[in-house]
Amino acid sequence: RGKVRPSAFHDPNFAEACRHAAAVGVRFRALLVSCSFAGLTVEREVAVDVEEYDLRPIAGWVAENRDSTGWIRSASQQRVANGPFPHEKVAKPRRRSKDCFPMALEQAEEEICFDL
Repeated sequence: RGKVRPSAFHDPNFAEACRHAAAVGVRFRALLVSCSFAGLTVEREVAVDVEEYDLRPIAGWVAENRDSTGWIRSASQQRVANGPFPHEKVAKPRRRSKDCFPMALEQAEEEICFDL
């Protein structure tokens, strides 16, 4: 009757970490909780699936529904929560200024830059 799994689409690093942890013996548990005006009720335990799975159906659903899902912030009326997700963003190349050295350890009057 249902199961949960870490979303490899939304956070692939977390999903991979869960698979690795399970492989070395970590047990994952989850609860189904219902919500009402009276409060929260724990209904039952549900299975946790950490196996790899096909991401294409989820990617398709997200792309198809991106403009109509998420929520709207009341103050700004801005729709939020639908990405792009961190793994969908392309990292901008870092540019080192001409005066920036990877390991500048001496005190200087000007700004010191470290590449990490």
